[in-house]
Amino acid sequence: MTATLIRPARVRRSGRPPADEPAEATPAAPRRRRTLRDLRVTTKILAVVAIATVVTGAVTVVGTAGVTRLDETVEKLYTHDVAATALAADLKSEFALANYDAISATLAPDPEAKARMRQSADAGLGDVITDAQVLLRDHASPEQRVHLHRLLADVATYRQLLPRIDALVDAGRQEQASALGEGELEDLQKSITGSIDQVVELQRQGSLASKERAESVSAMVRGAVVAVAVAGTVAAVAVGVWVARRVSRRLNVVRRVAEALASGDLTVSTAIADRDEIGQMAVAVDAALLNLRVLVGEVAGAARVVAAAADELAASGAQMSAGSEATSAQAGVAATAAEQVSQNVRGVAVGAEEMGASIREIAHNAEEAARVAAHATDVAARTSERVAKLGTSSREIGEVVRLITAVAEQTNLLALNASIEAARAGEAGKGFAVVAGEVKDLAQQTARAMEGIARRVEAIQADTDGTVAAIGEISSIVNQINDFQMTIASAVEQQTATTSAMVRGVTEAATGAGEIAGNVSTMAQAAATNNQIAAHMGTAVEELARMSADLRARVHQFHV
Repeated sequence: MTATLIRPARVRRSGRPPADEPAEATPAAPRRRRTLRDLRVTTKILAVVAIATVVTGAVTVVGTAGVTRLDETVEKLYTHDVAATALAADLKSEFALANYDAISATLAPDPEAKARMRQSADAGLGDVITDAQVLLRDHASPEQRVHLHRLLADVATYRQLLPRIDALVDAGRQEQASALGEGELEDLQKSITGSIDQVVELQRQGSLASKERAESVSAMVRGAVVAVAVAGTVAAVAVGVWVARRVSRRLNVVRRVAEALASGDLTVSTAIADRDEIGQMAVAVDAALLNLRVLVGEVAGAARVVAAAADELAASGAQMSAGSEATSAQAGVAATAAEQVSQNVRGVAVGAEEMGASIREIAHNAEEAARVAAHATDVAARTSERVAKLGTSSREIGEVVRLITAVAEQTNLLALNASIEAARAGEAGKGFAVVAGEVKDLAQQTARAMEGIARRVEAIQADTDGTVAAIGEISSIVNQINDFQMTIASAVEQQTATTSAMVRGVTEAATGAGEIAGNVSTMAQAAATNNQIAAHMGTAVEELARMSADLRARVHQFHV
């Protein structure tokens, strides 16, 4: 038994290369009917095992059936042919003994021996008849039946003939007995012997035929087992080779795609559309390649964008660094100016404090003048000296008033300069501009107050001159002097309050100027810090540009 395996011709589908040639994978493939190629690899391998198992089972079934049939043949050969052969052989020996006993009985000299021999011969003929009937009933073939029927008839005639011969011998008719024995009895003997020989021969031929049938069954069983084993082996080998070649071919395709991927080529694909494990793996590899191509493209685009952004960031960093340097320089100038303003304001504060001391001295003198006026009647002689001192004090007050007026004018100029510097400082100088405005207003108020004081001092000087001219009229004008002293005391008190307010304002201006100077210094430090940050940012931008170039170089290693 031979099996011929016909391999179908390889057909290239439209738009799809063979499974062992890499090509671009189509995004979506139409659903097709499931074929043997789509079976899972485990199923294919198990199919080979199943075929081998089926072959083994078939060989076992065929061998078992053949052995069973051979057993039946052997059983038949034993139960039929061997038994029949034994019965046929018994027929021959039994008839030979019976015939011998019959002849011996005829020739026996005494009646007892003759009777004993005759009984033995009759029993032997009975055994012949019994065995012949068993053969005829259980084992005889059609040809044997003919001979067995004739055998039974001859044996029956033979048994009937023996008493006749005995009767002739007993009657002394030896010649007739001899003639009957040599004639009819001998013919019966030959016929019976011939029938037995024919039965034995036919049984031998039947046994030989049974042996040939057993040999035929054995040969058939061997042939069937060999045929099934060969056919199953060929089928298992064919399926195994087919499975191994398909698995190996597609794995080689996936391996070549993986090698191309390792070398940076992203343009390849497996183009395997089978639905087994290898096909699913190939589809996953194709999808991964497609996603990787998209990812590399996006990374390349992102690298270009990062490079452009790094260039722009470097330019912006350079501009910021230049701006920070300019800001730092301007902040240094502003800090110097603010420090100068602070020093000037502190000088104004010192002058205002001195003016306050002078005014307090004026108040003390006014009180003394009031007490002198109260005792003017008692100290008339000393009035001229007092008045002279009053003129001197008035001139001193004039000097102090002029000094305060000069300080107020200088404060006004400083406030104006501070306003100008605050305007230059921009947003950071707004607070300083407010303080400078308040200082300017305070200086103007101080100037106006000093003008009033100056007028009053001039009046005091005029009164003093009148007092000197009219010293004789001291008593009459003591009350008037007292009134003037009260007026002076009130003016001095008002001036003291004004001076205290001016001192507080100037002190606050000095404090504000110091804060402005501190803020400007802080701004200068911040500008320096910004300059350092710009320098660090420049270094970071350079590193970013280097990394972007490295990223582009790595992306260019892939072919998409």
